[in-house]
Amino acid sequence: MKLFNPYPIIAESRQKSNLKLVQRSRTTTGAVDISLHHDLNRVRSAIGYIDSDDREMWVRIGMVLYHVFGDDGYTPWIEWSQKSDKFDEKEAKYQWDSFKNYNGDKVGLGTLFNLAKDGGWQFEPPLEEQQEITPLFDLEDAKIGLSWTTEEPPTRVDIFTDKLPKGKVALLTGPGSTGKTILSIQMGMSIATGIPLGGDGGWDVEEPGAVLCLFAEEDTAELHRRVYRVFNENEDYRNAIFDLHQNLYINSMTGMDNLMTIKGPNGEVVETNYLQQLIMVTEQIPNLSLIIIDPLSRFRGGDEIDNVAATRFVTAIEQLAKITGATVLLVHHVNKSSIRDSASAGQTASRGASALVDGVRWNANLFPMTEAEAKQFKIHKNERLNYVKLDVVKNNYTPPIGPTWFKRGNYGVLTCVKLEDGKQDEKHVRGQIVEYNTPQKLDQGLRWKSS
Repeated sequence: MKLFNPYPIIAESRQKSNLKLVQRSRTTTGAVDISLHHDLNRVRSAIGYIDSDDREMWVRIGMVLYHVFGDDGYTPWIEWSQKSDKFDEKEAKYQWDSFKNYNGDKVGLGTLFNLAKDGGWQFEPPLEEQQEITPLFDLEDAKIGLSWTTEEPPTRVDIFTDKLPKGKVALLTGPGSTGKTILSIQMGMSIATGIPLGGDGGWDVEEPGAVLCLFAEEDTAELHRRVYRVFNENEDYRNAIFDLHQNLYINSMTGMDNLMTIKGPNGEVVETNYLQQLIMVTEQIPNLSLIIIDPLSRFRGGDEIDNVAATRFVTAIEQLAKITGATVLLVHHVNKSSIRDSASAGQTASRGASALVDGVRWNANLFPMTEAEAKQFKIHKNERLNYVKLDVVKNNYTPPIGPTWFKRGNYGVLTCVKLEDGKQDEKHVRGQIVEYNTPQKLDQGLRWKSS
């Protein structure tokens, strides 16, 4: 790509306006000069009055912003550039990078503001700049009252009784093709109807409520197939069809830009407008209990191994949980080492930054049955992979929870089963108690025939 050479224009501008370089420095205490923040606000206000279609003007404004603000000037420049039909993001990035190689005379903001005034601009400081800076909160409000020591605190509410708390950020991790998505759908259908997760003996629902599911890897047709199969594999859903239609919201987010956080040009991870847009959607859903986001990697920006980026994302999700009062369940992949050794993975199974697991309040791993576990429970080797273990490895609000075993039925639908050392207990499948002995495959190998 041929880049536009900005240097003759900058030299000409420097000569005509006889401007001096605007120096920006830190105070003696090390704090960033607050005037930088003020000037960026003025810039955003001013450049709206300058024509971004003029290429020479476009480059001139970019040079001013780069040499005054460094990479902090990139975002307002790009926002202004996008107003032109000629905007090309790749070309803009190349042009911005070229500014870094210029070592000649530099200009300040005078040219920019004069051009804006010629276009009719008059600066009015934003409201927040006109207001006096005050303490973060009133300390008296933080002082505990008598009720904190004399009255019972509010009862903690679960969505799955003694399993998963309401209003918290939770994480479900597992290898690919383990059943995370089908389990998520079944969790949503359980909360929407009050039917236990996995059927009889599964996770009891504390109180039915609305569920919003965002799936960024499956299209609408595939999600339809999965809901249809789960519905038809459990007769109890037929008696709760009204609640299911009333409370369950599922949307395919494939092919969309779903990032709630992104890495800016200065390397800092920041929130996007996506979170506020999502909150606007949730405001339309009464009695919202659960939000499922699958997979996490499609919704967060920045380096996956960056702890600061992970913390910023969790903070954004905490806002969502706090505003809606719902549990937000993030579905995520595991790292390679935990795939090789799932038995000892625990809280280290999650792929990427450790701050992700540190930040969430609940974490469960979903893994297929290992060979050692198959021997322990006397499961036939051909049947082993039809069992998956849901193991809650972090729960900040309840005593330790033992693992829950599920067996894949037709189309991968999961049914809760109880396994004991040395034998298989009887299992409930579609209302009938059968004992699985013969590894004789039916229905594409997804269910075993009882003898």
